[in-house]
Amino acid sequence: MKNNHYNMKIEKICDICSCLTKILEHGFDLSLQGANSRSDTPEFYNWHMHKFWELKIHYPENPDQKYHLTIVPPGVIHCMTKREMTLDITHHCITVTGEKNIWQIFPDNDPDKNRNLLPELLHLITRYSDIPDYASLCIELTAGMLKNLQLLIKNNIDSPKPARPPRDIVTHALNYMNNCYFKVDLSISEIASFLGITPQYLNKIIHRATGKTTRKNLMEIRLKHARELLENTNYLVKEVATLTGWRSQFYFSNVFRAAYGVSPNEIAGNIKNNLTVIVPTADAKGESRNAFNCP
Repeated sequence: MKNNHYNMKIEKICDICSCLTKILEHGFDLSLQGANSRSDTPEFYNWHMHKFWELKIHYPENPDQKYHLTIVPPGVIHCMTKREMTLDITHHCITVTGEKNIWQIFPDNDPDKNRNLLPELLHLITRYSDIPDYASLCIELTAGMLKNLQLLIKNNIDSPKPARPPRDIVTHALNYMNNCYFKVDLSISEIASFLGITPQYLNKIIHRATGKTTRKNLMEIRLKHARELLENTNYLVKEVATLTGWRSQFYFSNVFRAAYGVSPNEIAGNIKNNLTVIVPTADAKGESRNAFNCP
């Protein structure tokens, strides 16, 4: 059982700042997630990759231990692990995922006041992390990154901008799907439970806002990520299917062809920027043809 002093619940955005303060005061260890590394946990599952930086924060089991931070660089295949908080980091948006909530910080709302140095600091940390003489420097750079994040959050709280994207339930739902699309067992019930609503109500508001069912929105998110991997990497089709949450390569190929008019095999390993997207046909009830719907 984790010590309650360190197992801090993140329920409000200001709790993130408090958590970062505890990390800085108590101390932390740092590790870099390498390609296909399983070193940070014995329970590995849901392998995936993304184009942004990811920072995983693990709480100590007892007062004698430090917090543990894991940095995942863009483009590195890694697995979901048990962690208390995760940060997805780009210059334009920082997404913080806690146990039951997701927050987004938009530094671009006030670029003169908010200097988001996180991507640059993460790049420096990973560049020198494998050099023993620079170990203490990497810790100092990481501490500076956490302080920069605290400042961005504080400015986000103190000076909210009306132009900031809305934080409604639909936005939360789509954010959750974008963060968890690679989970093979991701269900509507799980998304609804995370949001504290029923699956029926989730389907209703998603369809009202997007004109599509929740399943179709999730499928399109998976297809978008799969297409990016096929066009820009050398992964096999079956690997792309696994990395983007599909149970069956055959089913993935059928859905991909229905959406884009070509099979995954036709573009695997090649960059083709002029793919024509074919919108699935609809029947008299307005539903997409079966190939584009989850079974």
